Amino acid sequence: MLPHALCRSFPNCGIDFPRRVLSLLLVVSSIIPATNADEPGARWTHNHLTGTGGEPLPLRGTVAFPHIEMSRAVDLDLVEGESGSRTWLLTELTGRIWTFPDDPGAKDRKLAFAFPEAAPEGKGPSALRLYSIELHPDFPKKAWLFASLNLRVDGEGWNRILRFTVADPATLEIDPDSEVELLSWPSAGHDGCDLKFGPDGMLYASTGDGEAPGDPDNIGQETDNLLGSILRLDVSHPQPDRPWKAPDDNPWIDFKNIPDAVWAYGLRNPWRMNFHPETGELFLGDNGDENWELVRRVTRASNHGWSAYEGSYPFRLTNELKGPTPQLTTPIWEHPHTEMRSVIGGFFYRGSKFPELEGRYIYGCYFTKKLWSLAWDDMAKQASDPRRLASLDHAIVSFAEDTDGELLIVTHDGPVYRLDRAPAEKPEPIPATLSATGLFSETASLEPAPGVHSYEINAEAWADGADVIRHFAVPAGDEGIFARAGENQRKSWRMPDGAAFARTIRRKIDEADESVRIETQVMHKDHGEWKFLTYRWRKDQGDADLVPETGETQPCQVGEQTLSHRFPSRAECAACHTQRSFFALAFSTEQLDRGDQIERFLELGLFQRGQAPRPEQFPALADPYDSALALDARARAYLHVNCAHCHRETGLGGRAQFELLHWLGLAETGAVNARPLVGLPGIGEKGRVIAPGDPDLSELVRRMAIRGPNQMPLIGSDRIDENGLALIREWISSLPEAQVSAKSPQQK
Repeated sequence: MLPHALCRSFPNCGIDFPRRVLSLLLVVSSIIPATNADEPGARWTHNHLTGTGGEPLPLRGTVAFPHIEMSRAVDLDLVEGESGSRTWLLTELTGRIWTFPDDPGAKDRKLAFAFPEAAPEGKGPSALRLYSIELHPDFPKKAWLFASLNLRVDGEGWNRILRFTVADPATLEIDPDSEVELLSWPSAGHDGCDLKFGPDGMLYASTGDGEAPGDPDNIGQETDNLLGSILRLDVSHPQPDRPWKAPDDNPWIDFKNIPDAVWAYGLRNPWRMNFHPETGELFLGDNGDENWELVRRVTRASNHGWSAYEGSYPFRLTNELKGPTPQLTTPIWEHPHTEMRSVIGGFFYRGSKFPELEGRYIYGCYFTKKLWSLAWDDMAKQASDPRRLASLDHAIVSFAEDTDGELLIVTHDGPVYRLDRAPAEKPEPIPATLSATGLFSETASLEPAPGVHSYEINAEAWADGADVIRHFAVPAGDEGIFARAGENQRKSWRMPDGAAFARTIRRKIDEADESVRIETQVMHKDHGEWKFLTYRWRKDQGDADLVPETGETQPCQVGEQTLSHRFPSRAECAACHTQRSFFALAFSTEQLDRGDQIERFLELGLFQRGQAPRPEQFPALADPYDSALALDARARAYLHVNCAHCHRETGLGGRAQFELLHWLGLAETGAVNARPLVGLPGIGEKGRVIAPGDPDLSELVRRMAIRGPNQMPLIGSDRIDENGLALIREWISSLPEAQVSAKSPQQK
């Protein structure tokens, strides 16, 4: 599985996020009067956010191969030829393997292999997910390539480990007719699926629990299957009855009720593993469920506790440690979800470029895009001193190592990075109060400072009925807003450095519409990076105070009610506001085309010259709650604003192979008549993501109608949106029953 966001096997498939994290969807509350662009106040000059922050991170990513196309990459492997040449093998999730030379100036990549089930041009929903490849350690003497993947067969997910023959070791061209299956097993959730040869010459494979979040079937401690385990195979000595041998020292080779390939168990979704360069011990990243991301050292016959435990913490009290090793092996480190969301296992650093990292374990997070390191004491078998090293612009999915021991970081939605030292900076402290940010001239009344403007959007996301007041600011200077062109015209406008957004949440106290402000979320662009802050309003409503970086859950007084409220951490905000969505989720032409609002922004001179929007080309997005509008437009708009920031290519909803962007044709979404990869219990094989004409068989409706770990919308809500649920039920009932999604995997 991919990291949560890629999820089925990707580390933390978004369903695991806290339910009360309110995303920074940018909407508004009032319209400003027209102002001449030359008049004072059109641009923001009181910015006290730029240049602020904690201690700067020491490293940064630089693009390693700027001319090589990358599309949903998941793995990168270096191959040294007999002639001394070096070639990279690039693996894509959608089923293609490419080669290109180990040269920063390389301009072309060549296709080495494409699975028959690969999505067209490597894009869009696919019945196949390719996770990892590995060449035999005696390559090219043994010209074998091993691949791990998940394939939908008659609507069911199956993990497979395959062996292929490399027909030409010089070009790395793979013989498509040489496929041999080593193992296969059902998996409808976290797939794991990493492959690595150990220093002992054995092939190690990671497997996930194959389940929905929370392990609803309680299989985590069952040992009669291959799930949630590390497998160990001797592939160099095929047997008459199968193309591998169980090594004699595998721990349970003589047990009748445990597969002889199992080497360790009790894992949830191990994503990327590697061996210590000196001790040969196995280390990996294991995606947690509700609260923790886990870095593990895995030893022979160890039990890592899932799902009786999430890391070292009890997860389900009714579950007990079971199997041949009923003793818990705890992680070497645990990151709370306030700072990490989807751990990606990495390497022990053995390069020379950064001496201070020697011997440290380097790993990352898919969602927050942060790179981390841990110190490891091999004598004490203890980790310590976690440090953030770098913040990248794209989702980390894997690591590679060059011949000098320097690391390369593979991203799923962007390039491959090398590491370089970041420029020395001395940031100013983050403003401790909302009034100190410079966004408001009078904070108590939310009177915006000159150059800070309020705005409205057409379609609001559900946030438990909370009201919002929203503002944006464009800094002074020659740059302005860039209304994107080409295929990105429907997406959020690009803001210049120094821009900011503020979203204030308020809740009604009584029927007289009196309300109390709870928090203001601030999003600002500083030297090309979007940063996120949360301010908690004081009881007297005069100002708001900065919330700690890790966020906090605190009681809030709303009239006579005391409500528990989650003030999101900076990492939680970054989970949805990503490069893929262009960060400002609703600051787009079709959302902002409301009355004369865009015209007023034009009069203010807020756009970069020649980059004004063209609202005539993009009809305004429908208000989902306006019953006078067309049913289809309202329903598609609802799914777009509540779901599509996750359910899009490389988005948080990667576990589900469909997209809900409103501009896609319904057949192109991959949702209609598609069987859910992980369905809620109760309706079995009849369930579909969207079952035309039958909302009760539609997974989308079922998840909207609950609150808990499997709810939808995923974040920002503790209450069911009854009106929204009624809208989607009515819409699905209106769809022709014969409608089939063109991109759905074939169903029975």
